[in-house]
Amino acid sequence: MTSARGARAARLVSVTAAAALLVGACGLDFDKYAPQGGAGDDGGAAEQDAAPGGEATSGDGSGSVEAGIDAANPVDTGVVGVDASMDVAADTSEPPEASVPDAAEASVTDYTVGGTISGLVGHGLQLTNAGNTLDPANGATKFTFPAQPDGSAYDVKVATQPATPSQSCAVSSGSGNVAGANVVDVTVTCAPSCAPTCDDGQTCVDATDCGSGTCTGGKCHAPLCAPDCMDGNSCGANTDCASQVCTTGKCHAPACAPTCATGTPCGANGDCKSGICNFTHLCR
Repeated sequence: MTSARGARAARLVSVTAAAALLVGACGLDFDKYAPQGGAGDDGGAAEQDAAPGGEATSGDGSGSVEAGIDAANPVDTGVVGVDASMDVAADTSEPPEASVPDAAEASVTDYTVGGTISGLVGHGLQLTNAGNTLDPANGATKFTFPAQPDGSAYDVKVATQPATPSQSCAVSSGSGNVAGANVVDVTVTCAPSCAPTCDDGQTCVDATDCGSGTCTGGKCHAPLCAPDCMDGNSCGANTDCASQVCTTGKCHAPACAPTCATGTPCGANGDCKSGICNFTHLCR
């Protein structure tokens, strides 16, 4: 009977050791499949009782079976390794995210370029800047070119001068670089092509355009002293002057002065041979 019990115990130990090897190799828990000692084995079988600390011991108290199994079983490590390899594979299989530039760096603000126009009464004025063209209407006082990037260069020029009536327009403060704001200080100034000595009846913007010094309703007119303006007075035509001579916007003595004969137009006593230029502006 004793030898039978010894053989049975040997078989139990052999089965337990085999289970430990399988658990270590496969990462599986075979504890639940290990033979359990019964109450009727008279205490001679390899019973697995709970030892202090929760470890199972053999019936003869020779050592911890479960501890040996756990030590040889890298279950947790194996699972983590699998999960990690799966995560790496999943991450590498995903397409890389596209690089999105910062909005503040990608965007460039645009600003307009413009200014004021003065004296435009003719038709056909054409302005250019940075490849753009504007055609201000006669009488226009402002202009604005399309927006262009901050920091870019601008250069406003007159491409075509206005006509009917003929005028000459000039640009000032017309070039530079856009600097974080709309450009509004470009000025275009237009004057008649005959200015500053336009004759009576010619188109004018202000009095300085007219030889007579009188611009009324956009036309040069005779000065208030006409037709008897004395030598040196402003004039727009010969008829404005008592001497009948208007040169470069000023009344001048006649060609015969200072010895103009009686009856010759004069602008002053000094024009006449007699020294007398009467109230009708004729030499006596």
